[in-house]
Order: sequence, then structure tokens, then C-alpha cells
Amino acid sequence: MTNYFIGIDDTDAGDSIGTGALARELMQLLVRDLQAQSRGITRHQLLVDPRIPYTSHNSSACLEVSCEHRPEPVAEACRRFVNYLFHPGADPGLCLAWAGQPFSEAQEFGRLAQREVVDASGAWRIAEKAGFVLEERGGTGLGVIGALCACGLRMGGCDGRFISLEGIRDVEEIMSATDILSSSGIEEIRDQHGSLVMGDIPIATRNWLRPELHQGCPVLRVIREHDGSLSVDKRKRNQDDM
Repeated sequence: MTNYFIGIDDTDAGDSIGTGALARELMQLLVRDLQAQSRGITRHQLLVDPRIPYTSHNSSACLEVSCEHRPEPVAEACRRFVNYLFHPGADPGLCLAWAGQPFSEAQEFGRLAQREVVDASGAWRIAEKAGFVLEERGGTGLGVIGALCACGLRMGGCDGRFISLEGIRDVEEIMSATDILSSSGIEEIRDQHGSLVMGDIPIATRNWLRPELHQGCPVLRVIREHDGSLSVDKRKRNQDDM
């Protein structure tokens, strides 16, 4: 089995369903057609700046899957999907990387793109050096920047929020830490001070669980109030969910 990282960006326009929704549909296709095992989808926030063309929040998505196929069939399935759902006005980019490839430069490029305006030439250079598959799939193709950034940041293991992971979209309003951990792909729950949350203490989920990627693991962050109660951060609940 090989672990693949699939970055996509700028797949949407003003009246389309958005990159996050398309990423979830692509994951379903890979699971169905390639018998891939899903390891979740993360959203990666890049710089919001008037000099950068984006549809809503300038975020890109990275899918992680494991399967027995070689890179080319995986890449072909992804490019067919992006081409089929191409939306006029979009500038999609696609990046495919896999475990064992050097990712440090792509990770640093992603971090830079969170602070500064970057150029597509940097993405092409890094992809060629690392051996990533990087492709423009329509329009101006500027989505290659976010696509490469998403792969680099995901492979680095310490950036992004999961928008798709086992169990996180099928939750109750109040759940215990034990129930959340046993019914989802979330591996840890920590409060704002970094302390582990475990056992039967109730957590107000607000029907919304979006763990962060931290040290390669999905970690749910919760707020511990003065009275000891725990809840998902409502400020994050109101952010763009792709």
C-alpha cells in the first residue's frame, strides 16, 4: 500500500459548490474506483490578500489515501474527475505526491504562501525537484500554487483542519470524550491549554467536529470554561467550512 497526497485548489467559481465539496466527491470516487482507503481531507488556509485572485477564503484541500495502485492510475483518476467537473471561471490545479518523496521545500513554500504573495514558478520548480505530479487543469492554472502548498503542508503533519474524517459529520450535540474518540478518526482531544481530555466528561460539540492536523494526528481542540465545562470553539464553527 502506498500513501498518496492529493492537493487541489481553485476548482470553484462564485456559483459552484466549492473546493471542499469537490474534494469530498473525489475521495468517494477514489474509494469506489481504486479501492483506496481514506485518511481524511484537510483544509489549508493561505494568505488572504487583494493581490491574490480567489473565490472565498483562499484555502486549498489535500486528500490522503492509501491504495495498491501506482501513481499514474491515481493521477489519471484525479485529472479525469477535475476535468469532468471543471467550472467556467475556475483555474484548477492538481498535485499528487506520495510517501517517501522529499516534502520539506513544498512545506516551506506552503508556509511562505500563508504569509506572502508567491509565484507559480516556485511551485513548478519545487514539484519538479521533488518528483511530484503538478498540473494545470484549466483556466489560468494558478491553482497549482495552492495544490502544491496543500500537499506540502499536509505531508509536514502540522497544518490544516479536517473537513472529512471518519465520524466527524455524524455527531450528537453532547458527547463524551470517550464516545468521540471511539466513533471517529479523531485520535486526541485537547483543551486550549494543551491538556488531554479523556473519559466521560461531556463536550458540547455544536454538531461540528473539525480536528486539526497536529504532529501527523487528528486532534480536536476544545475550550474549557471557568466552570469546567467543555465545548468546541464557536468562533471556528463560524469560519469557512469549504
